[in-house]
Amino acid sequence: MASRTEHLFRQATASSRQVSQEGRPAGLPLPPIMYGTAWKKERTAELVYQAIKAGFRGIDTAAMGKHYREDLVGEGIRKAIAEGIVKRQDLYVSPLLPLAIDLLVSLSLEKMARGKSYTP
Repeated sequence: MASRTEHLFRQATASSRQVSQEGRPAGLPLPPIMYGTAWKKERTAELVYQAIKAGFRGIDTAAMGKHYREDLVGEGIRKAIAEGIVKRQDLYVSPLLPLAIDLLVSLSLEKMARGKSYTP
């Protein structure tokens, strides 16, 4: 039986055909500036929402459970989408780590969807 990480890696690898080498949807230009979510703590969701509302289209989740709340990043993104401020396909959301980017993006999306942060 495959481990959860192996399963996520296979999923991420399979979906990488639809993603550019930089980890963003094919054809979506890299935003000129990224909104960093470090050290925002319980204010993360509202600050991510405000950043998107202000025009940011790149969000750095960093996949670092100690200083980042990816669950709240997801909450802020979902609020902006629900209010029609932005469409998901117009956002570049990335942990910005070049190694194993597909796996990290998949883990990050999963954590945002279920409302939990990962702490190694």
